[in-house]
Amino acid sequence: MEIKEKNKLDFEEIANYLHDAIFVSAGDGEVLFVNSAYTRMTGIAAEEVVGRNISDLEGSLFTNSVTLKVIKNKKAMNSIGKSLKTGNEMLVSGIPIFNEDGTIKYVVVNDRQIEELEGIKEELESAREKLAVAKKDTYKKKLEIDHLKKALASKNTMIGVSSHIESIKNEIEHIADTDVNILIIGETGVGKEVIANEVYTKSSRRDKPYIKINCAAIPDNLMESELFGHEKGSFTGAEKKKIGLLELADGGTVLLDEIGELPLNLQSKLLRVIQQKEIMRIGKNDPIKVDIRIIAATNRDLKARAEEGKFRLDLYYRLNVLPINVKPLRDRKEDIPELGDFFIDRFNKKYGKSKHFNEDAKRLLLVYDWPGNVRELENIIERLVVITMNDEIGEGDIRKVLLIGDDEKNFGSCNIKDEVEKLEIEILKRAMREHGSTRDMARVLGINQSNVVRKMRKYNLK
Repeated sequence: MEIKEKNKLDFEEIANYLHDAIFVSAGDGEVLFVNSAYTRMTGIAAEEVVGRNISDLEGSLFTNSVTLKVIKNKKAMNSIGKSLKTGNEMLVSGIPIFNEDGTIKYVVVNDRQIEELEGIKEELESAREKLAVAKKDTYKKKLEIDHLKKALASKNTMIGVSSHIESIKNEIEHIADTDVNILIIGETGVGKEVIANEVYTKSSRRDKPYIKINCAAIPDNLMESELFGHEKGSFTGAEKKKIGLLELADGGTVLLDEIGELPLNLQSKLLRVIQQKEIMRIGKNDPIKVDIRIIAATNRDLKARAEEGKFRLDLYYRLNVLPINVKPLRDRKEDIPELGDFFIDRFNKKYGKSKHFNEDAKRLLLVYDWPGNVRELENIIERLVVITMNDEIGEGDIRKVLLIGDDEKNFGSCNIKDEVEKLEIEILKRAMREHGSTRDMARVLGINQSNVVRKMRKYNLK
C-alpha cells in the first residue's frame, strides 16, 4: 500500500508539472484525475469532475468528449473539444489502457489549446522560412563569388605600358590588402571598373563576395530597397523580406559605380554604413552589423557637386581616403598598341577569326583622340573583327567605322544625312564623356532620356 501510495503521489506531482492538460477516467467513464493544466485551460476545477461519470458532464461542462468515443470504439481517438466555461477550443487525444481480459481499465486524455498549436505552427513556418532564406543567401553568395572569380580570371585586367598605368599598378600593390576606402575618378570608359577589379583580386577579401552596384542604373524609388533591403509588409508591394545588396556583401567588397548619382537622402545612410559598420532595412528598427570594404567610382567632380549641395561633403571625405585619378586614353596613347593587341586577340578567340591590323591602321589608332576612351576602343575593335571581310584590317576599315573622312574627300561626295549623323554622334560622345548618365545627358541636351537611350543604341555607343 505504501508503494502504491508513493507511486500515486509521484504520478500526481509529475502530471501537475506538465504543460498539457491530462484527464484520466476509468473504463466505465468515472473521472479519476485531472492535472492543474486541465483546470488552467478549461476553467473546470478537479472537484467538479473527479468522482463523477463523464456521461453526466458532457454538455454541461464541455462538448464533444473524446473519452466516450474511446470507450465506445475501444481505440485511440481524436476530436476538437470545447470548454463551456472558458470557450477555449482544444485538440483532444484519448487512448485506452486495457485489462488482461480486453476490457478498458483507463482512458487517458491529453488536451492542447488550438491557439497554442497555431502559434507553434507559425513559429515553425517562420523558422523554416528564415532557414530557407539563409540557405538561399549563402548559396547566392557562393555563386556570385564563383562567377566573379571566373569572370575576372578570364580577363587580363590592367593593360598598358605608360608610366601612368605603371604608377596605378604600384599604388594598388600597396593599398589592395588594406581595408581603406578607395575613390576612383576618371572619364566614362577609362577603365575604373578594371582598376576596382584589380584591387579586389589582390585584397585579402578576394574569396569573399564582390558586389557591383551602378548607382545611375537603379531607379530612385527602388534604390533604398536594393541597397539596404526591406522587411515583409514594410511598404505596399513588399510581400517578402528582401536582403539588400550591402548586406549580401558582408565580409567582402562593394563597388559603388557612378557614386555621384546616389540620391542625397541615401548618402546619409551610406555614411552610417562607413562610420558605424551597420545598415537598417526598411521596416526594421534594429541595426544589422556589416563588414564591407567600399570602392567608389565616379566621372564627376564630387567636391564641386558638394559645393553645389548635390553631394554630402562629409561623405566625399570618407570616400576620398585614397583617390586614384585615371587619365583619359588620349593622354596616354602609348597604351593604345598593347590595348589594341589585347582586344583583337580576345575577339578573334570569341568569334573564331584571325584578324590583324596593318601598319597604316595602327597609326590611325594612335592619331584618333578616343573620346569614349578604352571602352570605345574595345567596341570599335570588336566591330572591326566582326564586319571586315579580310583578315587584314586597314586604315580604310577603321575610317568607315569611326566615320572619319579622308583628306581627298570633296563636297560633292558629302551626304547631308551622313554629316548630320556624324555631328549627332560627336555631340552624344561629348555629353557622355562629360556627364556619364543618360539622365544627365538628356537634361543637358534638352531631350527625353528615352531619346538619348534610343540614339545611343542606334549608334552603338556605350
